[in-house]
Amino acid sequence: MSSARRLAVVGADRTAAALATGLAGLGHDVGWADGAATAPPRVSGADFVFVCGAARSVVDRLGSWMPTGSVVVNCCVPPWHDTAELRAAVGRDVPAASHPLNLRAGRAAPDVAAPDRIVVGAADERTREDVLSLYAGVDAPVLRTGVREADVIAAATDAYCVLRQEFFDQLAGLCAAVGVGVDGVVAGLRPDERIDCDVEPDVVPPGVASLLDFAGEQPDPVLRAWRYRGTA
Repeated sequence: MSSARRLAVVGADRTAAALATGLAGLGHDVGWADGAATAPPRVSGADFVFVCGAARSVVDRLGSWMPTGSVVVNCCVPPWHDTAELRAAVGRDVPAASHPLNLRAGRAAPDVAAPDRIVVGAADERTREDVLSLYAGVDAPVLRTGVREADVIAAATDAYCVLRQEFFDQLAGLCAAVGVGVDGVVAGLRPDERIDCDVEPDVVPPGVASLLDFAGEQPDPVLRAWRYRGTA
């Protein structure tokens, strides 16, 4: 179990609420701020401020609420794919870390306490290790990176999930067209260790758009195709 710290999670959706629950389960004093009305009292006493899909109108005011020494932790949830952009929006020179999360629908809070990996990107070792200290006692592989690398890991992970989901959606259409059951076909794929069949049909992360942002003016043809399909 990690030493208790004061944390604020800023964001209005269920992911932010689940993150707050999961961090509290690690023994931290966590306040969830779902908007500008609730943010000031929670942010003003926080050692770490987790931005999890917060509105720009809230982020623009974080700098005036955060205490000196508080760290901004970007969970890479839209619209904040880029930690440098988030740090600039805060409007103050604050320590910042990129901390992409892998939270599954319906299992987000448990995933915080038992993640498949912990990725923290920061410009300096102290900030990186401070964020990692929140997970002291959690048994998971740790990846220490720079800020930009962590941002791209988040985008690449989400984009892969989108492309994988599209494959299985197309496979279901093919099975229907030729009159075979998709469950039987997937059962045939499942033993192949090269193929990850653990798909969740109702969950499509918005990662392609953020990966396109990182790809620049000439993205890979696969990503360009997604742009024209309107998915991004």
